[in-house]
Amino acid sequence: MLDATMQRVLNAEDMDIQSDGAVLRGRIVRPKGTPRAALVLHGATGAPAGFYRGFAEWAAQERDMAVLTYDYRDFGASLRRPMRGSTATLADWGRLDQAAALAALARMYPDTPLWVLGHSVGGLWMGWHAAMGRVSHAITIGAGLTHVSDHPWRYQWKARVFWSPPVRALVAAAGYLPGRMVGLGADLPKGVYEDWRRWCITRGWHLSDVGRVSDDVQNNKTASWYNGQRAIVLAIQRQPGANTVEVAAARCPSASRATAPTVPYFRSASNTSSPRAAAAFIICKACQRASTRNQPGSTCSSPCSSAKTSAPSRARSTCGLCCMTARASCTGL
Repeated sequence: MLDATMQRVLNAEDMDIQSDGAVLRGRIVRPKGTPRAALVLHGATGAPAGFYRGFAEWAAQERDMAVLTYDYRDFGASLRRPMRGSTATLADWGRLDQAAALAALARMYPDTPLWVLGHSVGGLWMGWHAAMGRVSHAITIGAGLTHVSDHPWRYQWKARVFWSPPVRALVAAAGYLPGRMVGLGADLPKGVYEDWRRWCITRGWHLSDVGRVSDDVQNNKTASWYNGQRAIVLAIQRQPGANTVEVAAARCPSASRATAPTVPYFRSASNTSSPRAAAAFIICKACQRASTRNQPGSTCSSPCSSAKTSAPSRARSTCGLCCMTARASCTGL
């Protein structure tokens, strides 16, 4: 419990945070003097901002930090309509709301070091937040993708009950998870429960949670074309000291030997030196496909038939974001 002295020296203020059409309710706690850092706390699924109130006040009092806590859209103090009408998803909480809270804190403290503390799902989405470039310290607690079978047996049965068909049917019938009513924790929007369930009963990251791939012969707005033909447009961002041709050759040896004189190439962000090198890099990315089921170093289960290479590539990453467009448009080669 915080004593009366601590309560007097703290400066706490409720605030609203705009997040892509939603309004989040937050609370900023400031120390008595100038804060040495500003910290945003991204909470866990089903944990309201009030759960972290004691920590926020301790950090302000004992560590001279300004701390922002908040509730995700359609949850806790940010619930502004009946939950059964919510369209919020867990991806919205991570990709949109967490980014909005961090950006709001960055605007309040433009010259103060930013810290981020993510609890559980609060630590999963930092790579999607534009303001992370200003963050000096990032801390995660219990964050990571976990399959239900990864839990110890003494807890696993509870998790399996939580994700079981009867509970899912209850969510569908009620339009949300009535967790408090049935003793399963906090109430949650239906989309949040469904995302959470899918992430815990299937392995890997799901690209559909962060974007949609559109590929159709009539898709003239987002499709890529070159000289009247379908093409792949790659945005290659170099890392300091990296050579994209060498990386492509090392990752996809068979593709690096391919000859594709008809594939156009551009000397823009890439440091490619020849059409063959550029083609090898493009073919490599198209063939990779990066299935979310692949583990680091595993063989791609469905290599692109248009990649003009007989050997499947090696999937070096389970993320797959860099290959999303290439996977959809590989027939354009």
